[in-house]
Amino acid sequence: MLKKRVEELPKCDFANLAPCEPPCSGLAQYDAPVSGRTSWAFMCEGHYKMFGNKSMENISYELVHGIAEPLEGDAVEGIEPNLEENIEYWENVILDGIREITCPECGEERRVEPDATGIFNCDGCGIKIKCPEPPM
Repeated sequence: MLKKRVEELPKCDFANLAPCEPPCSGLAQYDAPVSGRTSWAFMCEGHYKMFGNKSMENISYELVHGIAEPLEGDAVEGIEPNLEENIEYWENVILDGIREITCPECGEERRVEPDATGIFNCDGCGIKIKCPEPPM
C-alpha cells in the first residue's frame, strides 16, 4: 500500500452509512477503491476492512496526517519531490506532437493539437488563418 501525506485527514465517506468495527472515528485513514465498484472513497480502518478493495492495495493510499519534509521517494499530495524533473517530464508529455503555426501577417505563433484542422483567428492581428492539414 502506498502512503500519502495530507495536511488534514478527510472525513470517512461511510461514517453515517454503516456501523463498523473498530468504530468509525469520522476521519479517514485510507483513500482506496471500493469493492465491487469503480469508485474510490475515503475510509476509516473499520470501513476499509468492510468496503475496501483489498486486491487493489498496490494502488491504494494509507493517509499520513501532518506536514513534514518529504522523504526520498515520498509522494506529497501526489506530487513527487523532484519537481524540476517532474515539470520537464510533463512538459514533454503535454507538448509531444503539438504543432506551432505562424501567422503570415504579424508572425504571432499559436500552438495547436496534432490533429487540429479548420480556421482560427490570430490572437495578434485578428485575421482568419486556415490550419494546415496535419502531417500523416
